[in-house]
Amino acid sequence: MQELFDITMPIHPKMPVFPGDDPPQQKWLHRIQDGDANNLSALALGSHTGTHVDAAYHFVENGITLDQIPLEVFVGKALVIEITDPESISVDELRRHPLASAERVLFKTRNSSTLSRSGFQEDFVYIEGGAAEYLVRQGVRLVGVDYLSVDAYGAESSPAHHMLLGSGVVILEGVDLSSVEPGAYTLVCLPLKVIGAEGAPVRAVLMR
Repeated sequence: MQELFDITMPIHPKMPVFPGDDPPQQKWLHRIQDGDANNLSALALGSHTGTHVDAAYHFVENGITLDQIPLEVFVGKALVIEITDPESISVDELRRHPLASAERVLFKTRNSSTLSRSGFQEDFVYIEGGAAEYLVRQGVRLVGVDYLSVDAYGAESSPAHHMLLGSGVVILEGVDLSSVEPGAYTLVCLPLKVIGAEGAPVRAVLMR
C-alpha cells in the first residue's frame, strides 16, 4: 500500500496570502440549521491562494494558460530536496543534488515551518535567478517551493518566475513539506480546469 502525504495548505480566512491578495472567504447560502434543505456555500478566493500552480501566462504575455498544460506535467515522479541555506536556493546548492533525471523537483526549506502562521512572512527562502536557469538547463518540467512565491519578496524583476515560466517550466507554490522527508516520490497536483487562467489552487499529494 502506498503512503500518502497531503502537502496542501488548508484554505481558511486567516491563512497567509501574498500582500495585495484578498484572503479567501466562504459565504453560506443555505444552512440546514436555518431550516434550509441543504448546506450550500459560495467560495471567493484568488487564483494564487495557498497551494497553487502558475502557468506561463502569469508572467508571459502570450504564454500558455493553465488549461493548455498537459496533465502529465502534474502527475509523476518527483524529487524532494532539502535546502539548508536560510536565505535562498542557489546554483551551488543545487549542484550538490542529482537533478539530471528529475522532471519534478520540490524544495523543502525552513519555509515549511512558517506556512501555518497567519501573517505573511516577507523573509522566505526563494530561488535565485541563476538557480532557476540551472533548473531549466537540467530539463526540469515542474518546480515546487514551500512558500507563496519562487522569487524574493519585493523582487520587482521576478527573475525566477520569468526564467521558469518563460522556459515552459510549471511552478507549484505553497507546498507544505513539513512532514515530508527528502527523497523520491510520486506527485499529484491537479489544478482546477479554468479556461484561460494564469494559475489556480491545487490539491497536492505525494505518494511513495
